[in-house]
Amino acid sequence: MKKLKILFWGTLVFVIISIMVWKFFLYFMRESFGPRCEFKSTWRIQGYEIVEKQCIGFAGPPYYPLYLYKNKNKNQIDYVNYKDDSCTVKFIEKNEDTLYFNLCTKILIRKAK
Repeated sequence: MKKLKILFWGTLVFVIISIMVWKFFLYFMRESFGPRCEFKSTWRIQGYEIVEKQCIGFAGPPYYPLYLYKNKNKNQIDYVNYKDDSCTVKFIEKNEDTLYFNLCTKILIRKAK
């Protein structure tokens, strides 16, 4: 009976330590191969804030996602994975309104449904 208790507790400790090592390994892999982003620039246009970041992933060149926020509450409304060479950027709000911004002239071009 004593051998069974020792076997049970030994197995339990081994399983718990194995799970902890596995979780640490997965966390390390996710952090080391995940994208790293830095703030690049921001535009404030008619109550909205557009933030551009420079991100680098595990492989490939840097990319520049754009994030749209409301100025007052800082809730993210939408994001775009990349910016075209043009000045115009399109975002879609939660209520399915489409917002077109001109980043060169810093104006909201149109708000469409």
